[in-house]
Amino acid sequence: MSPAAKQDVDDQRWERILGDVQQLSPIRKLALLQRLADSLGRDWAAEKREDSTSLVRDLQYVKLETDELTYQIIGCAMELHRTKGPGFREDTYQRDLESAFQTRRLLFASQKVLEVFDSGSGGKLIGYYIPDFIVDNRVIVEIKALNSIDNSHLAQVIGYLAVSGCQVGLLINFGERSLEFKRVLPPNDVKEHKVNRQWLFVPEWLREE
Repeated sequence: MSPAAKQDVDDQRWERILGDVQQLSPIRKLALLQRLADSLGRDWAAEKREDSTSLVRDLQYVKLETDELTYQIIGCAMELHRTKGPGFREDTYQRDLESAFQTRRLLFASQKVLEVFDSGSGGKLIGYYIPDFIVDNRVIVEIKALNSIDNSHLAQVIGYLAVSGCQVGLLINFGERSLEFKRVLPPNDVKEHKVNRQWLFVPEWLREE
């Protein structure tokens, strides 16, 4: 294939991708913009070799009525990360994010205690979940300040969703060079995900029962 023909193929591929971008919700565009910002410090030629099918697949997004709210929450987190950067403790980011929510006049509860009951017929109280934020009684926000997040942290948010009844969760990690955030949807089988003992807070008095 001649260089000119290869360029035409590349141009057509990126035109298709940009067309898909126009169909995205604001929150998904934010995620892609974050990826683009990350790529500026890397070799552009290597970036262009990335498989276009994986990029198109990454554009897939389920639209929800909470998208505008999650867009605002992520905007607060991105502004905080630009200002502070990584390297601080989680409670520092939580305090500053709380101030950002107040500035934007978002309704939220900070570290609300959620009761967790066992799945048996007795319905015995076995502990509590304490998510970092519940925004507008619709969005769970869990923040981290780690080198990376993994499936256990996603499972934490899923457990919070299963118990709280919120419509969507946001897992936000301030610990990396670029802000990382993931949108988490409630599980199909809520009952199976209500009890995650790794993230269960059990006070001393409850352990003694």
